[in-house]
Amino acid sequence: MFICFFGSETKNQWARDDPAFVVICSLLLAVATIAYCAAYDHSAAHAVFVVISVLLFHFLLTGVFLATCCW
Repeated sequence: MFICFFGSETKNQWARDDPAFVVICSLLLAVATIAYCAAYDHSAAHAVFVVISVLLFHFLLTGVFLATCCW
């Protein structure tokens, strides 16, 4: 009975909207960018610009654009 109820509830549903993946991926990307800036950058202001640029432009806006085009 549980299998029939569970199976009918998720019929033809292959994914769910979960913003946690974007949040975790953004945090890990920020950590990697900060590590890169700590190793190769000389100013804190430029490091902040690079982190914001990577998160907003390269990750979010490019992802939204590609997802919209592929949709």
